[in-house]
Amino acid sequence: MNRGRSNTGGRVGQWSARGCLSILVAIALTACGSNADTPRATPSPSIGEGTAFVTVWLAALRIEADSNDLNADTQELLATVPSALVVAPLVCFKGLPEDVAGQDAYVLGLESESMAELDRVVAETGRDPLFVVHVRDFCID
Repeated sequence: MNRGRSNTGGRVGQWSARGCLSILVAIALTACGSNADTPRATPSPSIGEGTAFVTVWLAALRIEADSNDLNADTQELLATVPSALVVAPLVCFKGLPEDVAGQDAYVLGLESESMAELDRVVAETGRDPLFVVHVRDFCID
């Protein structure tokens, strides 16, 4: 009698592992969107005492209630200045101008640790920012 073993010599177990792995990869890719190169909007953080942050210069280029409305500009900027590009909820930032700080919206912008570097990156885009401000970014990777 062949207890606990398949007559296929273990191939069922291998196929099951491969099948599970394929399903997990498909789920992960679906969850990440159809274009892995597209920055995804950062989920709203829970900012409380002891929350980590970085202090950066932010040049806001667009603000929209729906992050999907930023996709075309995001793709364009991704080709020009990918390392400085940020798409995140406004709630991620402390130190924004009062007229935008409380909005339930997303910002498409450029970030840098130095103002000189931010000026250089903004110039590369050929765009005029809505505002430039020194902020604390709580949505860090």
